[in-house]
Amino acid sequence: VLSAKRNITDERVCLIEALDNFEKEGLQDGIISYLSGVQCPNMGDVAVFGVLNSVEGLNAHNDVIHSRGGHVKEWYDRMYQQVLGKGIEQ
Repeated sequence: VLSAKRNITDERVCLIEALDNFEKEGLQDGIISYLSGVQCPNMGDVAVFGVLNSVEGLNAHNDVIHSRGGHVKEWYDRMYQQVLGKGIEQ
């Protein structure tokens, strides 16, 4: 199991910490819209979006995206539009 290999004891906390880092380091606290630093996503954005979108419908997705708000939520909404070509139904 990946969590045991990476010494992860609480997956939800680990995901929240990773998104905190993504927001701070990747999105530079909202200064940039995408990891690419330009007005369109790059493969890094697509990879992170794919991971987060894969748990859509689960409580964890709601906790780490919708309830969180902020720059990660704004980025996720932009990526949803870019990748899936539609707005998020809430």
